[in-house]
Amino acid sequence: MVENGGGSATTLAVRVVEHRDGVRGLVVTGELDAAEAADVEAAAVALLTAGTAAIVIDLGGVRYFGSRGLTALLRVQRESRAAGVRLHVVTGAENRPVIRPLTITGLDRELDLFPTLAAALAS
Repeated sequence: MVENGGGSATTLAVRVVEHRDGVRGLVVTGELDAAEAADVEAAAVALLTAGTAAIVIDLGGVRYFGSRGLTALLRVQRESRAAGVRLHVVTGAENRPVIRPLTITGLDRELDLFPTLAAALAS
């Protein structure tokens, strides 16, 4: 449970998953902004330093995706490029809370986005 600036409690869950052939990932659910974004960024960087062929960050269960979440995702992208690791981001097929901020900021043109986990793993 993380306390946000408005005094209400928000939850974020970040789970590390093993896929196939050296592909590891994060499944993120809940609200992603401020302090929560640091948790996602740290978990993704830990995957990079552990050595993996690709990382898939699944945001399909994210209900709120704020500016700090966008910044964290951009930092992870830069770190993954520097490490020579592919980064795939799953938005969820019709997950407006994730798709809209990525589109508005232009990050949809910078990141490898996929509507489903199956599509991300197939690429």
